[in-house]
Amino acid sequence: MTISSPTGYDVISANELGFVKIGEVLPRILGNVNYLYLKHQPPLVSVCYMTALADTSDPVYRTPIVPSADGLDYTFRHQVTDSGGGSTVTITVEEYDGGWNTIHTSAGQAIATTATLDYSHTDTISDTATELRITYASAGDDIQPQGLLVYPDPASVPTGTQPSGFVAYDDGILGTTNNPVTTEHVDRCRQSAVAVLRDRRQMVCSLVQDTGTPQYDSSDQGGGGAAYMRIGSAEAWLPGGPCELTVYAYGDVSSGAATKVRLVQVAGNSVDLDLDGTVQSGSLEVTPDADGFVRFDAYMQRPTDRDAYLYALVAYWRPGD
Repeated sequence: MTISSPTGYDVISANELGFVKIGEVLPRILGNVNYLYLKHQPPLVSVCYMTALADTSDPVYRTPIVPSADGLDYTFRHQVTDSGGGSTVTITVEEYDGGWNTIHTSAGQAIATTATLDYSHTDTISDTATELRITYASAGDDIQPQGLLVYPDPASVPTGTQPSGFVAYDDGILGTTNNPVTTEHVDRCRQSAVAVLRDRRQMVCSLVQDTGTPQYDSSDQGGGGAAYMRIGSAEAWLPGGPCELTVYAYGDVSSGAATKVRLVQVAGNSVDLDLDGTVQSGSLEVTPDADGFVRFDAYMQRPTDRDAYLYALVAYWRPGD
């Protein structure tokens, strides 16, 4: 008995489904579900950092995450640009899982003058992790972290029922001539595919900046007296009609009571979250346009006589929500 997957999706024509025994096609369909487990790779994190052009502060970025229930391996891709003169950068990635745990520390990465480093690594993110913290230590050199992409990248198809609900296809279940094809065999295609799609939430918009020396805070805004000022816009394609996003924010104020950040669907609903030094979350109901797109605006409230700092604002979507 073997658990395997094709090297690419096995496209099955309607003629094959209509004129041959389902038992002959079913192993190919189930093989495609195994392939889906390996190759469905929506971005857990997709961020272009707000950062200084020439940073010597060892910038630190934090972003809330919603990882797979299966405790998957994820590939991380970091891009860091030297601001001039050459740099050596050490990258540390930590996850918050009841406390901060280091999951990767790079060797020193040399970057030539004004060049951009593209550094990748694959590490496991705990299913109960709620945040990532990424530090780019530059030993005093001027750098500009550009962005981070994190996506699922399991090395193999696991055995048994997974916490996500996925069940792998093992060719032993249909490997004997004239074995019966049961309802479970047919329904496993749907159940396992839906489990993978629902388990792997994807980041659809983001704003993340250095927690030590943020480049933008409420002092950059005009006005005051709790006024909301727009700080960014984004657009996402969300097929399937109206849906619910989960929105996370992390920020703080210089003193006093929390202020707020707001994420809005243009001409639609909005959600307000506190900037109080902890990660806050809320739901946002959105309705895509006829082509499936949603446009977002982000706003931050400026408190009177105080400063507000937004370190991360991200939204997650999964099919069916």
